[in-house]
Amino acid sequence: VDNKMRVVVEDSVKNFVKDESSEVTLKTIKRLQLKIDNQIKNWDPEQLIKDYLERQETYMKNQLDQKTEIYTGFVQRQKEVEAQFKQNLEEIARLEKMIKKIPANISEKEKAFLQIQCCLLYTSPSPRDS
Repeated sequence: VDNKMRVVVEDSVKNFVKDESSEVTLKTIKRLQLKIDNQIKNWDPEQLIKDYLERQETYMKNQLDQKTEIYTGFVQRQKEVEAQFKQNLEEIARLEKMIKKIPANISEKEKAFLQIQCCLLYTSPSPRDS
């Protein structure tokens, strides 16, 4: 605790000197002494620990929020990819049905064409008819 107190006092002196002009007078020294006395009176190691723990807690919450945001984005993207994959599978199934119908349609059209050809063969005028 004594070492920590020394650090606090040193920091106070450094900050105080930064705030004041480079000229050190008796008035400045008394103000500095008053400031140091106030810090010593208000010295509360328990509060320092609480403050430190609060800062750590805030830091951890921020880290958790960032990781949650990243994970949420990942899950959302995964859902989008799965939806696109499902849509692609449905499109493939639709195309497969169309492809399977093509040979059936071709063979039906070939049969119809052959029937028409046969009909034309029998109904066309014979050379004897002329």
